[in-house]
Amino acid sequence: MKNTCFVKYLSIVMGLFLYGIGVAQDDRSILIDIYKANQDNTLGWDITTNTIEDWKGVTVVHGRVTKLDLHNNKLAKLPDSLGT
Repeated sequence: MKNTCFVKYLSIVMGLFLYGIGVAQDDRSILIDIYKANQDNTLGWDITTNTIEDWKGVTVVHGRVTKLDLHNNKLAKLPDSLGT
């Protein structure tokens, strides 16, 4: 139940960010912050690369993240950069 609530909350926060209402950072930086805030995550992202198009669960259109599918990746925290 706790994980489901977190995923819903994360979806809302990221939705606000993706539509320009949230934190004014580039998409890659926010995703890296999420990755680093969850040390036990199973995202499998190579955060040393400059492109995010190949990261699991990230959909990019015209250079912007338009969709995130981050469920079942052991995410439990939101980074401070999202204003939490």
